[in-house]
Amino acid sequence: MPETTRACLDELPPHVAGSLERLRQVILQTLEDDPAISQPIETLKWGEIAFVPTARSGGTTLRIAWKKKKPDFVGLFFHCGTNVSEQIHQFVPEECELDGRRGVLFPLAKPLPEAAIKMIAALVLTYRRR
Repeated sequence: MPETTRACLDELPPHVAGSLERLRQVILQTLEDDPAISQPIETLKWGEIAFVPTARSGGTTLRIAWKKKKPDFVGLFFHCGTNVSEQIHQFVPEECELDGRRGVLFPLAKPLPEAAIKMIAALVLTYRRR
């Protein structure tokens, strides 16, 4: 785990950090399982853990974060100028919320919907190839 990611998680309440760490693990598993996705660079963007695609992957940045204004959720966030939010409706479970055109929020009180997260992550990280 990159030091910047660890530092970001260490600043969060433990239950939130645990959920974000699991969300990160699901994304990393998606990268392992799908050879069509080029390995992105893991860094911080706007103080949030971000997976920035390489040029050849054809994707857009995927961020994971917890927002104080929605304290009962963790989320996957993507560039709002894309049509990703329109493409992911079929993958978003009922208990989750769309955050406008920029993300999907997952309730902390429920298990993460890993299959949906994998589909969304793959779509975001290969966005320009579609």
